[in-house]
Amino acid sequence: KNYDAKIASEAFKLAPAQAFFVSCSANGNLTFEKKIQSHQTTDTFLKTTLKPEIILNITDGNLVRYAKIYYDDNATKGFDNGLDGASFNGVTNKLDVFTHLLTKSEGKNYQIQSLPNQNLESMIIPIGVKSEVGKEIIFSADVLNLPDNMNVFLEDRENNIFTRLDEINSTYKVTLSKNINDIGRF
Repeated sequence: KNYDAKIASEAFKLAPAQAFFVSCSANGNLTFEKKIQSHQTTDTFLKTTLKPEIILNITDGNLVRYAKIYYDDNATKGFDNGLDGASFNGVTNKLDVFTHLLTKSEGKNYQIQSLPNQNLESMIIPIGVKSEVGKEIIFSADVLNLPDNMNVFLEDRENNIFTRLDEINSTYKVTLSKNINDIGRF
């Protein structure tokens, strides 16, 4: 089982009695103010804005994992509270995909990373993978709302292969010759 990271800039709802974890920088009480509680079953008039994003998916045939990359006018290349979501590490996973921050990374794995919505073509995002030796992992991507002339590539530095992932049904398959749990190869 893999847990989904949520960030403050994403509108999301929790059902009554749904379990969740909260990451805080200090001990204290968590209060849900009455004004943020909702009893609506539909959001007919809730307008969403379409932000550029890449959802990087991996599978090993049995498990599926993903990391999200958003492009936001309020984001930086470092940590942005409410815009970046760390991977949940309270459960051990055999397969995972994550990113590291472009500046001041500190070695932390992120399931959601928000980056500035400018100079997209100049950003090389460190991708991390956790998988076991002998597993064939398959990468794919859902690329949404990027500029028309923008291409998304995955680089396998060990095999010196660039694969374009923004085209329909494009994938990159690789069988691992050793265990991996770090950034650097992709």
